[in-house]
Amino acid sequence: MGIGPVPTSSNLNNRQWLRSSYSGGNDNCVEISGFQGRVALRDSKRPDLAHTSFTAPAWREFVSAIAAGTLA
Repeated sequence: MGIGPVPTSSNLNNRQWLRSSYSGGNDNCVEISGFQGRVALRDSKRPDLAHTSFTAPAWREFVSAIAAGTLA
């Protein structure tokens, strides 16, 4: 499905992370950052923990399924 570990978390900690505007400014959300054709995902409450990454096509498919309400 295109999910995999993110290489060296320390490299990602220095990247710009984006948070959904729907989070309302609290820390109860996930953040994403693009790198090398992948999308990294982390918990905004614990950015120091492990990250997960998706290929760009897998991420688009995941977001589209959420928007369409077809995520099973």
